[in-house]
Amino acid sequence: MKKIIPAFALGMLMASCGSQQAGINLAGEWKVTTINGTQVPKTLNEPAISFDTEKSTFSGVTGVNIMNGQYKLSDTKLTFSDAPTTMMMADSISMVVEETYIKALKSVATVSEENGVITLKDNDGKSVMTLQKKN
Repeated sequence: MKKIIPAFALGMLMASCGSQQAGINLAGEWKVTTINGTQVPKTLNEPAISFDTEKSTFSGVTGVNIMNGQYKLSDTKLTFSDAPTTMMMADSISMVVEETYIKALKSVATVSEENGVITLKDNDGKSVMTLQKKN
């Protein structure tokens, strides 16, 4: 009986480690580096997104305004709720980045990670946004 319990515990430990390695860790703050394959230009505020993985919520800066909402992650499938924002105005470049950012966020269907870069993709597998961890 003593040998069964440690073997069972070892199996559970291995299963939990495997699921952590297979999953994508969105927790923390991320800088938005590209939207629809284009480098994000300088804006009023640096576009960013933060994920609270315990509450499945996100918040961020669109380049102008602050947004927040909920997300759902299941394996590599990722979806976002509508993201209410504050209502500030800014220069035209920042406003275009904000509009593009929000539209891209709505089109996200999957997520992948490679070398510390998170890529958010649409249903066709096209990259709509890349994120780099903020230090």
